[in-house]
Amino acid sequence: MHILITYDIKTPLTGEAKNKVVKDGMKKLGYFDYFLVPGSTVKNFLPNTSLWKKNITSATAKADLLKVAKENSATVERLFATQFVNYDYIQGEDFK
Repeated sequence: MHILITYDIKTPLTGEAKNKVVKDGMKKLGYFDYFLVPGSTVKNFLPNTSLWKKNITSATAKADLLKVAKENSATVERLFATQFVNYDYIQGEDFK
């Protein structure tokens, strides 16, 4: 299954926000913040705290996110993981 996970990282009252380090950690585990439409080479970027990965389960995506967050002293405020099958989109641009 292809799984889409979307999440919020709690923003601390002081100190550095952890969104980027968590997202980068997930990318190191093989998650993507963009997808390609079959037959195209154009990257379609997902919203900022949404990622997807091939051949995993929703439970695995959740466990991966919680592990990466813990390793980076981040708190996951909410998350939702589901199969990435039927979709519609607006292409968006890369978050640099």
